[in-house]
Parts: sequence; C-alpha cells; structure tokens
Amino acid sequence: FKLNENNKDQLAEKLVEASELTEKDIIVFDDEGHLMGSNRQQVFDLNLMSDLINPKALEVIQSRKVESMIVDESIGSLEFKTVYSGIYSSTKNELIGILAVPFFDFKNHLNRQQIEVFNSLTNLFMGIFILTLLIGNYGVARLLDPIQQLSDRLKKVNYLTGKYETLTYNSKDEIGLLVKEYNRMTKKLDESKEDLARMQKESAWKEIARQVAHEIKNPLTPMKLKIQQMQRSVDVDSGEYKSLDSLLTQVDALSSIADSFSAFAKLPAPKIEILDFSELVETAVAIHKLDEHEVKLKLESKILIEGDPKILSQIINNIMLNALQSIVDNDKRIQVHLNRKGQKVRLAITDNGSGIPNDIKDNIFVPYFSTKDEGSGIGLALAKKGIEQLGGNIWFESEEGEGTTFFIDLPVA
Repeated sequence: FKLNENNKDQLAEKLVEASELTEKDIIVFDDEGHLMGSNRQQVFDLNLMSDLINPKALEVIQSRKVESMIVDESIGSLEFKTVYSGIYSSTKNELIGILAVPFFDFKNHLNRQQIEVFNSLTNLFMGIFILTLLIGNYGVARLLDPIQQLSDRLKKVNYLTGKYETLTYNSKDEIGLLVKEYNRMTKKLDESKEDLARMQKESAWKEIARQVAHEIKNPLTPMKLKIQQMQRSVDVDSGEYKSLDSLLTQVDALSSIADSFSAFAKLPAPKIEILDFSELVETAVAIHKLDEHEVKLKLESKILIEGDPKILSQIINNIMLNALQSIVDNDKRIQVHLNRKGQKVRLAITDNGSGIPNDIKDNIFVPYFSTKDEGSGIGLALAKKGIEQLGGNIWFESEEGEGTTFFIDLPVA
C-alpha cells in the first residue's frame, strides 16, 4: 500500500477499520510530516490540530536516532501523549511515512481514584460491620427466647407412646415456620404409621389366605372324585343323586373360595402396557349386558392409560357383578360413565340396588369381608390393591335403598 495523494480516501477507510479493531485513534503522516489521513479527520478539518507533524518527532525519526518516541502534546487545556513511529518500505528500507497514536495518561489519575474508592469502601464496611454487630446482638436476644419456648414444648411431646402432638405457635416468623414444619412432620409420621399397620395387616392376610387355600384345596379333589363315583352308582332320578349333586355344588363353591384366597396371597405385579381404556371398559361391560336397557354406556373415545389389561378387566367384571347382584328386583339399571378429567381418567359404575348400609361401609375393601353367603370377600380387596399399584384410586358413594356408585381414577398415559 503506497502513501500518495491519489489514495487518501482509501487510506482513511483503512484507518477507520484499524481504529475499530484497536480501539485507538490513528494518524498517518508522509515522510515530510504532512497529514495523509486519520480515523478522526474532522479534528483536522476544524483546525483543532495541525496538519503538520510535531517537529521534534519529525527530526528524531528522519534522523533514525530511534524507531519510535512519545511526545507530550495538547489541544487547548487538554493534555495528552502521542506515540510516533516510522513506517519503512519493505524493499529499500526507506522512510515512507510516520504513524501517530495519541493517548491519555490515566495511570496516575486511576491510582488516585483507586485510593479514594478503597478508603470509601473501608469506611463503609466498617460502618456496616459495627451496625451488623449491634443488630445481631439484638436479633440473637430476640431469637433465643422463642427457641427456648419451642424447646420446652418439644420436651413435652410423647415419643414413647407414639402419639405425636402438634404444637401451637401464632407468630409468623422463622420459629413459626419451624413449628409449621414440625406439625407437618407429625402428620406424615401418623400417616406412615397407618400405612405400616395396613401393610402388616395385608401381609398377615396374605399368609392366612395362603394357608387357608392350601388346607381347603387338599381334601376337595378326592372328595369331588368320591362324590362323582357315588353318583355313577345311583339312579339319576333318585333323591340320593340330587343330594350328591348338591354336595358337588358346595365343593365347587369351596374350590372357588380357595382359588380366591390363593389369588389374593399370590397377588402378582401388574404387567404394564399402554392400552385404550375406553375399549377395555366396553369389552368388560359387554359380558354383563344381557339387555340394552340394563346397562347404559357413556364412554369417551380412545383414552390411553398405562395398566395391566387383565387386572383391570377383572376389577371391572367384579364391580359389575356386585352391582347386578345388589339389585333384588327385575328393574336392573346400571350406568357406566368414562370421561377424562385433566391428567386423569374417571370410571363411574352406578347401580339402582339396595345400597351399602352405613355400618359396613368401612369394611367394604377389607379382605374376606362379604355381605353375600357365597362370596369370598376378596374381589374388592384385590380391586383396591390393583388400582393402587397402577397409581390410581378407587372409592364409592352409596345411599341405602337408592344404589351405589363405584369410582376409579387412573392417570392418563
């Protein structure tokens, strides 16, 4: 790139680009000290600075005593420094121009400012430290009194008997939050105790079911074979044959009860898969839909859930069977509604049966409790366990003489 009068505009563009990269002002003079270009040309156009180089810098650089030098300069009362450096050709090593970079000497000024800021910060932090000590002493005194009160109240809590009493503290400060968390913890402890007791009872029931199923089923098979053998030796129309047939019915009933006990004791883990709950409900209900007026369906189409289709079908079949058996007259009306509520799907099965008496409502999901002579009391217990394993909930609403509605909530896939 040659410095001459013909490429001043191009030189100015180059200097502006270089200035943006270096974030410095740049001035270029020719080898005689005349201005060739600057990134701030308006300073020279307004005659704020001379178009000629500082004579002292020109003399030193032309004589090649040094390659660059720093000169003190000023514009009015504004003092600054400028670095002058020679520009030489790469071929003949001749001076072809002089580069000037003005800058301000902020070092001493910054040092003074730093000292002033440091002193101010020191004074500020000392004041804050002293104020913090005073406030801290006052706050500790205020804090220790309610903590002592809380400690005294905690000592009165009876841990040995397992009775977790809640605390009363009306203030809404930090101690109030602590008391609130303690009360929440005691509530969770009570719930955990109830869950543990329920699990222990369930485990005991399973063990009983396993033993009962084993003890019942062992003699049933030879008894059934012996009765069938006796039947073949008597006349079909005789009273003895009918008595033996009645015994076979009772043996089958006992076998069914034993199978229910065995199923409860071996309650398998659900095999989870994504399924269309609407289709499953419709298929399960169709088994019991003998008359189109008996069962009315109202199902939302295609609701996907994660569950075990076998377990869910058994649960719905059991509830439908209970609903049909609860209706004593011939006017059987069962309504099945399935709809989505947010991230859950709700199944409601309503019958017009005799309802559930208030004195037995708490025992409906208890294993082996049944209001039917031929019932094992396992069906609803298995239903509750199966629904809870799938992350859902099952409950009922009933009014004696009006009917019963069983509800099942399950999470949507």
